[in-house]
Amino acid sequence: MPIPLRLDFDAPRVRALARRSKDAAQTRRLLALAAIYEGASRTEAAVIGGVTLQIVRDWVLKFNAHGPGGLIDRKAPGPTPRLQAEHRAALAAIIETGPTPAAHGVLTKSDALSPAAETLAERLQAAGYRTLALVTNGNVSGKLGFRQGFAHMRQLLRGPEHSAIGVNAELERWLDATAADPRPFFAYLHVVEPHGPYTPPEPYRGRFADGVPFALGSRDSLRRLQTSATPPPAASVDGLRALYDAEVAEVDAAFGALRAALEQRGLWGSTAVVVLADHGEEFLDHGRWGHWESNLYDEILKVPLIMWIPNGPHGQVIRQQVLDGKLGDWSWLE
Repeated sequence: MPIPLRLDFDAPRVRALARRSKDAAQTRRLLALAAIYEGASRTEAAVIGGVTLQIVRDWVLKFNAHGPGGLIDRKAPGPTPRLQAEHRAALAAIIETGPTPAAHGVLTKSDALSPAAETLAERLQAAGYRTLALVTNGNVSGKLGFRQGFAHMRQLLRGPEHSAIGVNAELERWLDATAADPRPFFAYLHVVEPHGPYTPPEPYRGRFADGVPFALGSRDSLRRLQTSATPPPAASVDGLRALYDAEVAEVDAAFGALRAALEQRGLWGSTAVVVLADHGEEFLDHGRWGHWESNLYDEILKVPLIMWIPNGPHGQVIRQQVLDGKLGDWSWLE
């Protein structure tokens, strides 16, 4: 059942707001919602907006919560900074001094991390942590220096293990096998999804990309799109966006399962969890596909950074850009 639009607006009023708007993205979103007020289906509104059904749903939620202003992309000022002056000075020094490619030795994809570079895993291992790395990306390997600090590292590159759910299962086996070890643990879990080739499983494919040809998200299909001199039909772009949405939903469900696994073992309330991504994906937003040779716009650079700190501040949203520096130095959170 689609989420209904708020009742204090109607189609004529929303169309009038669209005509007066000076923001192109807001205008497009208002016109899509005006069509819904006039009786159009959510699928028809998605066509008007040039987006997927999931994004139309997001527009409805934002409009219902914040009115027309909720359809404008903007950066909120965020909460008052919690850092004291000395904390800010220390973080500024970290950002200004490294790590940089010249310091850690990584200049190209084939370069290995310098053994002299101290990783977060090494720091925690020296502090008495047991350490684990589970990786489904071949670019994060021991031969490239990423094993530094990990007592146990596995690359899960094939078969059912090569998925977020597979990584969860491997972590659960490790937690159960080392449950008698009283030391705290640090686990680095690197999953590929969402990422081309786009092959989401059911039920996520049916929910988000029902009817999209399976071959559209294949590696060969993406390679042809990248090298083609002519733009693809709109249906192909929408189909790929839908497959991407399905993979996002797949990973979201896998993270829910990961949390449940930690709760079942009594670990959630004592475990700090950080979720982040290395890049986004472009679907002709600025004329290119994917991220391999892509433009450096928000669709590539804006990635989530979600932190759960036991007994820490919860429910806060910081919308402005965050520079991570060295995420390993979190002593100020204690």
